[in-house]
Amino acid sequence: MIVTVDCGQPITPTNGTVLITNGTHYDAVVYFGCNVGFTIFGNKSSVCELSGQWGPETPQCQLIGNDSF
Repeated sequence: MIVTVDCGQPITPTNGTVLITNGTHYDAVVYFGCNVGFTIFGNKSSVCELSGQWGPETPQCQLIGNDSF
């Protein structure tokens, strides 16, 4: 019996986007971006892991010129 790991829809960062290029199953990669006026704080991509979780975690989109992070 083959079990397929599916991480499901990744979390979209607030004020950002997520690009799913090859599905949400094991070893799939998603890419994150931020809306105009925001910069990414964290990793720009995540991979679906055997645990069924995306890793590393979803980045945050920081308002450009805001040093509160």
